Amino acid sequence: MLRWIWAASLAFATNAGAAEFCATNSAELAQAMTDASVNGQPDVIRVAQGTYVTPGANGFVYDSLAPVGGDSQDITIVGGFVPFFNNPCGTNAGSRPWDTLVDGDRTSRVMRITSRGDTKITIRNLWLANGFLDPNGFERGAGLRADVSFGTDQGHLRVENCIFTGNSARFESAVSVRGGESYRFSGNLVVANEALAHAVAFVTQGTQETYAINNTIFGNSSLGGSSNAGLYLATSGGAKAFAANNLLWGNDGDDLDLFSEAIGGEYYGYNNSIESQSGVFDVESGNLSTAPEFAPGLLNFDLAPTSALIDAGRMPPAFVIIPTPFASNWSLTDFDVLGRNRVQGQRVDIGAFEAAADRLFSDGFE
Repeated sequence: MLRWIWAASLAFATNAGAAEFCATNSAELAQAMTDASVNGQPDVIRVAQGTYVTPGANGFVYDSLAPVGGDSQDITIVGGFVPFFNNPCGTNAGSRPWDTLVDGDRTSRVMRITSRGDTKITIRNLWLANGFLDPNGFERGAGLRADVSFGTDQGHLRVENCIFTGNSARFESAVSVRGGESYRFSGNLVVANEALAHAVAFVTQGTQETYAINNTIFGNSSLGGSSNAGLYLATSGGAKAFAANNLLWGNDGDDLDLFSEAIGGEYYGYNNSIESQSGVFDVESGNLSTAPEFAPGLLNFDLAPTSALIDAGRMPPAFVIIPTPFASNWSLTDFDVLGRNRVQGQRVDIGAFEAAADRLFSDGFE
């Protein structure tokens, strides 16, 4: 049974020792992230539907390294909550990130995460937009910068069903991730961000693992004619990266950039639709170079009923052995970026959107 304890930041705790926060405005969200970094408990921050303008140059900050007593407990930040009875974050209205805007207001980064130890970080159902960093500086990640378990190879990051738009930085405009042990970037829409190089970047080494599943990364632009404005996966020292069912199209330069240092890593690619690519997969199957066909409407990235990307994705393995091989250790999100069931037909669609009307003729084979 839950024991509700309201504090200045609208935090409440459970008997199991976890802490839960409800944020209904910018001040509450900022305070909840600060409190979560030092309270020595696993934390869940429920973010009510609405608009949250960033409070300072670094945006909304979770930093367990800076304060004395910073912890390495798990943190989950989820948008889309609405009132239920007397709780302003009583229930989630569904997986629709458009309803929970975290806004950099073109003056600051939107969100920064810095963690320590074996922390598990989850960010879900948020719209991170209009982050801005000096285009002449060296800061990266105007939408989200995550230094996962800084200095160690322990932490985990999961970003699901989020939207990144209008973010601008010299490097890695929408998402920049380093450190940690494993990353899962699934079901996200990344569109209309700008950087000198890359909209989304995961830089890994050693035993680190990256999974990019069912994302739509489209129409991001470069500052000064960069050769890549899409997804950047960089591995070294044996790190591994896996990409499946992603729509990587219409970005300036290369839509996908696979980069390995001298002691490189491994790349696996399955059933992605890629317009332009730099670097090669070590193992691949089912990749396409098929232009997306979107449904009518301004800024509509839903697939049209006639799109060749419907039912063209790869399904996760139905059965896996233990220990699970890297290329089999993945899954789909339950919902697409609009909150619809992730699989509507015989197979999953390519990209962040699952079309409600699937093709009539699909053989269902890999």
